[in-house]
Amino acid sequence: MIEAKYRLLIRAALAVVLLGALSQTAHAIPFSFESRSLGMGGVSTATADLGTAAWANPAMLTNQPVEDDWSLLIGLGGFVRDDDDLITDIDDFQDADDRRRNATNPIDEAAALAEMRSIIGGIENKAIAPEATAL
Repeated sequence: MIEAKYRLLIRAALAVVLLGALSQTAHAIPFSFESRSLGMGGVSTATADLGTAAWANPAMLTNQPVEDDWSLLIGLGGFVRDDDDLITDIDDFQDADDRRRNATNPIDEAAALAEMRSIIGGIENKAIAPEATAL
C-alpha cells in the first residue's frame, strides 16, 4: 500500500518535470503591422481581431464569434521612430541659434555658438528611423 503511494507521487513529480521541460512559450510579434495598431502606439496585442489575432495575440482567437470563418486584412501603415532623441537636439540647436541672433554682446553670441558646436558634435550617428508597413 505504501509503495503505491510513492509510485503515484513519483509519477506526478515526473509529469510536472516533463511538462516544465517540454512546454513552449508563445510570443506575440514585436512589431505592429496594421494602421490601427500603429496609430495607437503599437498596441497590437490589445486591438487584435480575427485577421491579426494569430500574430499579435493568439488568446484573442477564443473571443471571436463562431460565425467568423475567415478574415482578409489589407492595410498600410507607417511611423517615424526617434530612438536617439534627435528631435530634441534639433530643437536645442534652433534655440541656441535664436539666442545667437538676439545676442546684444559678443560674449552671449560666443556662448550660443559654443553651444551650437557642442550640439553638432553630439548628433553624429544619430538617426530618425521611418518605418512603413504593408499587409
